[in-house]
Amino acid sequence: MIKKVYQQFLKNFNVTIKFSSLISVFFIIIYVLMVLLLSFAPTIFSDFLGYILLMIILYFLVSFLSPYFYSYFANNLALETKDSSQVNIVSFLGTRIIGKRRGIRNIQQLFKWLLWSYLIYLVLELVIVFIVVGIGQTIEGSQIKAFIEEFKNINTMLGNEMYLQELTNLVLKYEKTIDLVSGISNFIAVSVAFYFFLYKFARSFINFYAMQGDGRFAIAPFFINKSVKRTLALKEFGYNKNFHILLLPYYIGTVVIFSACYLLMFFFLNTSPMLNSLTAMIVTVFILLPFLPVILNFNMLNSEKFRFYYLKTSSEDLTEMFNSQVSQHQFASKEEEEKFKKDFDDFNNKVQEMLNENKDKFNEDKNDDNIIDNKEDDKKDE
Repeated sequence: MIKKVYQQFLKNFNVTIKFSSLISVFFIIIYVLMVLLLSFAPTIFSDFLGYILLMIILYFLVSFLSPYFYSYFANNLALETKDSSQVNIVSFLGTRIIGKRRGIRNIQQLFKWLLWSYLIYLVLELVIVFIVVGIGQTIEGSQIKAFIEEFKNINTMLGNEMYLQELTNLVLKYEKTIDLVSGISNFIAVSVAFYFFLYKFARSFINFYAMQGDGRFAIAPFFINKSVKRTLALKEFGYNKNFHILLLPYYIGTVVIFSACYLLMFFFLNTSPMLNSLTAMIVTVFILLPFLPVILNFNMLNSEKFRFYYLKTSSEDLTEMFNSQVSQHQFASKEEEEKFKKDFDDFNNKVQEMLNENKDKFNEDKNDDNIIDNKEDDKKDE
């Protein structure tokens, strides 16, 4: 399957690289604006209000960019249909309108994963600082131990008019040590948070294959994501193992690119941790973005198999939700309750029909895969 994924990727690369380039332009513009903001207001993100401002900025950036990622998915899918000749940058921009719909825009849960990533960053940086300082205190003659001892001495002057001046002198004296501890903690924390977000982002594209439903019984994104998560965890599906094998080179590439960019800036350019992090993330995304179709093609080839297991799982989840929660709901009238139950039954029946249809298709695909696997085994034996 991995071979077929890359065959599709190379076949369509001349088209998909245009989509990547357009999104990359947006990232470069965002990067320039953020650098200007940091230049004119370097301390703007240094306190609690700065963190809130950053989250507001990230929210609008996600809202702006997420429709483009849906468009990327939809047009990459169309490249494998008879309408492939109509796929171009115009269709890419046009499909973005569909991606702006609320249900579709929220299906990837990008802002949720941004919040989690940011929380991971804050907690991890705090923990690492405590660990580094704790270890430094135990090393005789270390700069960290000397700084803490002098800091304790200065604290005895609290309330004295010379206190602030002595504290400023202490910070200037150990500026390199403080910068080193801050740089190490920021690098590790940002790295983990960034890798976490990219991983969740890569996983989220399979959710687009789960959006088909009955308009009379709308499925909320949280329900879709719950059923998708359960589906991907099924051992008989085997998605997770193949997903990690496929993306292993990109895991390594992400670590190398991000680390090299961040550490080169940190040691040779003497720039701020915020600028180092921002630059390293943008460079990494810029290099990896053209390879996004690898993930999309992998999901495409797994779509029939995924659809079979997802319908089965979502039907079970839907029935459980109806029995445990919806049945306790206070309806305004008997007619409203009967209508809801009828819509639920109709939807569940439709899911069962689709499940039966996909079962035949899934079995055909499974047989085809077995034939291909047998041929490959024969070649190996020869």
